[in-house]
This record gives sequence, structure tokens and C-alpha cells, in this order.
Amino acid sequence: QFGDLAGSSISAFNFETDWKYIINFENWRPTAGLKLDYSSGDSETGDSRLNSFNPMFVNPGTYSLAAVNTPVNLLSFHPSLLLFPNKKWLINLEYAFFYRSADEDGFYSPPRIQTRMADGITARRLGDVIGLYVQYTYNRHLSFDIRSSYFIPANFIEESGPSESIFQFASTLTLTF
Repeated sequence: QFGDLAGSSISAFNFETDWKYIINFENWRPTAGLKLDYSSGDSETGDSRLNSFNPMFVNPGTYSLAAVNTPVNLLSFHPSLLLFPNKKWLINLEYAFFYRSADEDGFYSPPRIQTRMADGITARRLGDVIGLYVQYTYNRHLSFDIRSSYFIPANFIEESGPSESIFQFASTLTLTF
């Protein structure tokens, strides 16, 4: 992102990758995955340069069902394992590690609200998320899924205010016609 806003120059970016490797087993078709995300953060407060990436339309579920963070000042690693026990079942297990990309910038919650200031805190680790997604497809018209995530706060969250773990659970019944 680049441009000007209220007398400040904008220079920010976001980089996301999602790699998958299908392991050749006939049963369960295990797939190992790794997502890497980097969203720039503001490197120096009050310098008339905006370096925090501004995600315009973000899906908070991408970063966890608990929706505790958004891709602003964020570095994350998401190893995952996807399994297909049979044609009707899908199981995805993911573990995500979250860090601040710039230690001068704070923590942002969806949609893009800074909820914790850096205030001299140098710890970059925000926390981890354990995610589980299970889907059962009855037929081409009917499917059911369960999603859950568990956020475990780390150094920066603990040093900047309340730091409780967050568990989120949701289920969906889908009818397609």
C-alpha cells in the first residue's frame, strides 16, 4: 500500500503463502500444510509515515475462529494436517504461532482496531491458536461441520493487559440445492 493520508505517507505491505503437500497413502490421503503471513507494522510512532498494513476486507476466520487478531503488524506460521478418512469425512488440524512484526506498533483486533498499544513493550510473541475443523458430507445437498479454536496468550498479550485464553466453537448445517 502506498499514498498519502492526512499529511503522512503510506508505505505498508502484506505477504501470504499457503503450501500443501499430499502424502501418497491410499487411505486418509494426509496433506501437510504450512501457511506463512507477514503484515507490516509501524516502525516508528509519530514519524509522519504509516507503515501498518490496512486490510480492507479481511475474513477474521482465516486467523482463527476466536477472531482475536487481524493482519496488521502480524507475523504468523500455521502448520496443519488435513485428513480424509473416507469420501464423506474431512478433518483439518492446525496450530498457529502469532508475533508482532514491528515492536513499535501494537496489537490489532478485527476489523482493524488497535486494542493494545506497544507502550515500550518489546515482547513480540502474541500467542498461539489450536484449530480443529471437521466436516461430514452426507450427500451433494447436505453437509455438517464443526469448527473450534483455542487461543493461548503469550508475552505481549500478558504484558499489555488482561490475558485470558479464548475458546470458540461453532457448527454449521449446509443445505445446497
